[in-house]
Amino acid sequence: FLDLIFASRPLLHLPIWSIYLVSFSTFKEDRDLSVEEVLIMLSISLIAAGAYYLNQIYDYETDLINNKLGFLQKELLTKKVLYFAAAICFHSGIFVAYNISAFHFFLLIYLITFSLLYSMPVFKFKDRPVLGLLSNGIAFGYLIPYAIVIDVKTELLPFIKSNLPLYFFLTVSAIHIMTTVCDIDGDKKTNKKTVATKLGIKNSILSALVLLIASCLIAYSSETYSLLIVSAVSSLVLIVSFIISTPAIINFATKLPILLLTLLAGYYQPIYLIFIVVLIIANRIYFKKRFKIVYPKLN
Repeated sequence: FLDLIFASRPLLHLPIWSIYLVSFSTFKEDRDLSVEEVLIMLSISLIAAGAYYLNQIYDYETDLINNKLGFLQKELLTKKVLYFAAAICFHSGIFVAYNISAFHFFLLIYLITFSLLYSMPVFKFKDRPVLGLLSNGIAFGYLIPYAIVIDVKTELLPFIKSNLPLYFFLTVSAIHIMTTVCDIDGDKKTNKKTVATKLGIKNSILSALVLLIASCLIAYSSETYSLLIVSAVSSLVLIVSFIISTPAIINFATKLPILLLTLLAGYYQPIYLIFIVVLIIANRIYFKKRFKIVYPKLN
C-alpha cells in the first residue's frame, strides 16, 4: 500500500499544489480555502497521480536502461496494479469535480486527455519536443489556475484578464525545458526526442530564459509583483547556468522556480508549509527504508 502511495510521486505534485494556491491567493481577496476549493485541489492531484502511474508503465524500458528508481523494475508493483490505480484515480478525480460543477468536470477531462496524449505509445507527446513542451505548459501551467474559478459567471472574465494562466504557461514551459536539460544524457542514450536533445544544452537554457523573461513582463504588466520576483530571481540563476553549465547549477536552476513558488504558496497558506515539511520527512523515511537512498535532495 505504501509503495502505491509513493509511486504516485507526491513530491511531483508540489508544482500543481503551489500553482493552484498561488493563483487562488493572488486572485481572491479572501484567502481562506473552503472545503469545496480543497476538494478541487484534491481532484487535480488525483488526476496527476493517475498520470504518473501511467507514465511509469510507458517509460518502463527507458527507466530500466537509465537505471532510474522504479517500482516496476524492482518488482514492487505490477503494471496491472498501476493500470488499476490510474483508473481509480481518474474516475475519483472526475467524480469529485462533477459534484462541484460542470466547469471543473470538463477542466479535469482536459487534464486527463493531455496526460494520455503525453504518455500513451500511440501519441507519445513526451517524445515530441514541441508537443511535449505544449502539453506540460498547457496542462500544468495554463489550465491549473482555472481550477480556482468557482463562480464562473462573475469570476471567469476577470480571471482571464489577470493573465495568471499565461504567466504560469510560460513559467511551467521554462521549467519543462530545463528538466529536459537535466535528463539529456539518459535521453540521448535511449534516442528520446526532447527539447534539449534537439537544441542542445546552451540553446535550451536560452529558450527557457526567454520564456521566464516573458513571464516577468506578464507579471509586471499585471502588477503581480510577488510572481515578478519569482521569475526575476529564477532568470538570474538561469543566466548563471548558461555561463557555467555544470550539472549542479543546471539542476538548481531547474528546481528554483518550483521552490520559490512553493515558498510563496506557503507564505499565503502557512499550513501548506507544515504539510510539505511532513511530506518531505515521510519521503525521506520511506525511500531510506525501502531503497536505501536519500530522497528528495536539492542538488
